[in-house]
Amino acid sequence: MDGWKEISEILKKEVISSNLSLLEFSKRVGIDINTFRKYYEGNFSGEPSIVEEHLRKIKEVFNLKEDLIMLYELGSSKRIKDSKISKSNLYIFLIFTVFLFIGSVILFLNVYETPLVRLNSIGDEVKVNGKVVKTFFMDEGEYIVEGPSLLKKINKETKKVVMEKYKVVVGWEK
Repeated sequence: MDGWKEISEILKKEVISSNLSLLEFSKRVGIDINTFRKYYEGNFSGEPSIVEEHLRKIKEVFNLKEDLIMLYELGSSKRIKDSKISKSNLYIFLIFTVFLFIGSVILFLNVYETPLVRLNSIGDEVKVNGKVVKTFFMDEGEYIVEGPSLLKKINKETKKVVMEKYKVVVGWEK
């Protein structure tokens, strides 16, 4: 069992057996009611020297046989271990996040550099805006194409055009 929970259970038994309210119990020990309520609920976070002093007072005033300081230290060491585990999980999460970010940047750059349309000539060559090409990458804009070609959009949709001269308009749509 957790040392802090054990102390909390001891305090609950003492409060019940003494027939005192939490306020009366805290006054008898000389501890602020809010601080005592935290202890009663199993929360011993705070300055260790102050918590240990309070536990000594509780043990002395109610003549308890249990070693509250040892139980407090057991609970503290458990929480330190738990926080170390949490820190290692945090490092794993941080490393995962960095890799995810790098992957996202690489994917973005690949998509960003990918042309919207790829034009491949069906025959030997085709003219795009007067320039003779076998393959031509089209971004946003208007192009005059001479010769049959195969147009591949970024979404893998393909269109075969067998006209001798035509206009291709490339742009984003909603």
